[in-house]
Amino acid sequence: MGENRGFTLLEIIVVVFILSLLAAIVAPRIIGRTDDARIAEAKVQIKNFETALKLFKLDNAFYPSTEQGLAAL
Repeated sequence: MGENRGFTLLEIIVVVFILSLLAAIVAPRIIGRTDDARIAEAKVQIKNFETALKLFKLDNAFYPSTEQGLAAL
């Protein structure tokens, strides 16, 4: 008979265990960074709104009303 080239069940279980362990360690870090990125993006958007309001006031000498602001969105 020829050489046996397949993996044993034990080898497959060990590999799956190692991959699961790595995924359990890495996944929370990636998810946490996604939340950090969303927070940073929200801060930038708020800063952009602030700048837009200041520019509006600079051009018009008053801030837009609530209705004007909502219409612009």
